[in-house]
Amino acid sequence: MNDLKKGKLVSALLIAWSALYMVVVVASFLQDSKWIQMGVSIPGYLLVVFGCYSLWNVGIGLATFPECPQALNDLGKEIKAAKDDLSDRRKKCSN
Repeated sequence: MNDLKKGKLVSALLIAWSALYMVVVVASFLQDSKWIQMGVSIPGYLLVVFGCYSLWNVGIGLATFPECPQALNDLGKEIKAAKDDLSDRRKKCSN
């Protein structure tokens, strides 16, 4: 999903949350204790949901971290060159 689609999704969710919260606030004027309790608990619940979503995204990002085959080949060449250099130095020191 590209950034534009994510942005649209987040904005739609924020608009829906705002509309729901406003309905709850307006309904709380009716002095029904059920609506008041729900209106107070919605922001905390949404904060927990956002935290779970964030942790999920970080976990998926770490699990599918892209590997670089070119960097792996370059590192292998550098290790081989270092081993060759060290073996040449040992021969010079042992003579």
